[in-house]
Amino acid sequence: MTASLTMPVATSQRVMPVKVIDENRRLINERRQVTGQSKISYTHLVAWAIVKAVEKVPAINQAYSENGDESFRLTTRT
Repeated sequence: MTASLTMPVATSQRVMPVKVIDENRRLINERRQVTGQSKISYTHLVAWAIVKAVEKVPAINQAYSENGDESFRLTTRT
């Protein structure tokens, strides 16, 4: 647990009106129900947004790694 304190961390937060997300999810699920498809969750919506963001700004798809005493920034190319 103590070792995790040395890991660099970056966080970002966005404020969204939940009512808008909830209403859009409800409309999407109503449409999907008519066509016999399964419902989507909030997790589906967030994951979809992350994928779209990475497509638009590939630089956000990075990670931190260490090899011995050296640290590296890993960038995934699509």
